[in-house]
Amino acid sequence: MKRNVILAAVSAMAMIASAQAANLSAPAVTEPAYVPPPYTWSGFYIGVNGGYGWNSGGVSVIHTEPCYYVCDSGSRWLEANGINHNFDGGFGGGQIGFNVQRDRMVFGLEADFEGSGLSSSARFEQKNWFGYATASSQLDWFATIRGRLGLVAYDNWLVYITGGAAFGGVQDSLNQNFDWGLYTKGPSQHEVLGRSHSDAFVGYVLGAGLEYGISPAWSVKFEYQYMDLGFTRLTLDGHNIRDYSRSPDSEFDSGHSFSTARVGINYHIVPQYAPLK
Repeated sequence: MKRNVILAAVSAMAMIASAQAANLSAPAVTEPAYVPPPYTWSGFYIGVNGGYGWNSGGVSVIHTEPCYYVCDSGSRWLEANGINHNFDGGFGGGQIGFNVQRDRMVFGLEADFEGSGLSSSARFEQKNWFGYATASSQLDWFATIRGRLGLVAYDNWLVYITGGAAFGGVQDSLNQNFDWGLYTKGPSQHEVLGRSHSDAFVGYVLGAGLEYGISPAWSVKFEYQYMDLGFTRLTLDGHNIRDYSRSPDSEFDSGHSFSTARVGINYHIVPQYAPLK
């Protein structure tokens, strides 16, 4: 009996040792390392942007027949014909778009809308005439619909060119202000002649940009655009002042082409990303 117990204990110990040896010889099982999906520009996105626009030749005023009693060079405006005045200001708005990525190429379509503070104004004095002219141009808003063609240059950097149709709301005005009292040396007697024009213009836009993906859902961009919305020409005929003097005829050209530089941020809607966790 005692012998049987000893044999059973020895057999159990041998079985345990054999099982442990088998465990030591089996390869260890480890969890695979997480590999994030490759960055993609494909999908819809929406964002905001802001920047600055400028044009060195926004307002140009031309005057013809500058008569005071008779037409002569002494009654011309102090500023020469064709003098330009800067057209500039800030803007801000939003954009929405869609991209498709094929290898390193990215094809997209984007639309944006901007509230604008771009404006230009000028005042023109005249010799031997008791008045002045004012001209102004204001871009209230602009929008674009553009195609985008990009190349993934390095890591999450996207370099692209863009172009398409542009739209903008512009207000232009031209006024003549004169004071007959300055001539008679009597009480001030102001009179104003004016014309204004407000309309939505259609043109084109070209540009280029650089965008960086800071995460699967967010990117920042830096973009330059050149936009041309045509121009406005207003004419204002002079008239006789108290049958003694005639105010000059005025012609006003307002160019609606300008450059913009902007910074923007986009939120991308991509399948791999669980937003707002």
